[in-house]
Parts: sequence; C-alpha cells; structure tokens
Amino acid sequence: VKWANPDQTTIHCILFYLSMRGLGKSPTFAQLCPASKRTTPQSILLFALEVPLSNHIPSVIELSSDMLETVEGILVMHGLTNFAQLLQGECTAQSIKMLKSHLQNDYDDGITVRARQGLKTYLLAS
Repeated sequence: VKWANPDQTTIHCILFYLSMRGLGKSPTFAQLCPASKRTTPQSILLFALEVPLSNHIPSVIELSSDMLETVEGILVMHGLTNFAQLLQGECTAQSIKMLKSHLQNDYDDGITVRARQGLKTYLLAS
C-alpha cells in the first residue's frame, strides 16, 4: 500500500466503506430509501449518507465532511466499474471509459492529483 500513501483518515474512510457496503444489498435496509434511490447498492448507500440515516448507521455522525466525500467517491467509482472484474478481464471497455470520464470531469480539468488520490483510495478499498 506504499504506492497509495494512505493517511489515517483515508484508512478510516476505507474501513467505514468496507463495514457498510453490505448494507446496500440488504432488502430490509433498502426499504428505508425511496424507490427512486434503490437502483443499485451504491445508490442506496449514497442516499443513506446524504440523509443521513444516522439511526441505522450511527458511525456516519463521526465522519467529517471530507471523510464523507471520500466514502462517496469510493461508492461512485465502484458503481462505475468493479475493480475485481477489471482484473479478471470481465470489465467492459464502456465501464473503463465511464471511470476515466468521471475522473476527468469530477475533478476539474484532467486527471488531477486529487483524482489520482481518489482512484488510489478506491483501489485500496476494492
């Protein structure tokens, strides 16, 4: 993990993501969200972070706004492409194109240092 140079906050965000990602696949938890937000496990979790559903995920309260942004970034990138599938050659070229477009558009002009760090964080979380 030396190549990603994660700090304590990044590791905290990754651990939070790993501990909550299964909630998006839970039918019971999904019922807490409006039907329009139940399209993917990632969209369910993004809604839960926005609201936040602090009664159901009390640890959200402990995250700073920067940490929430990092976790949201991981969720968005995972929704665009699954890194495990990419490694196995199962990922489509369209998924890679969408990820590249996201990195270029969401992080201003081109793939900036912030976008690279976001991608590294996502790769560590995968």
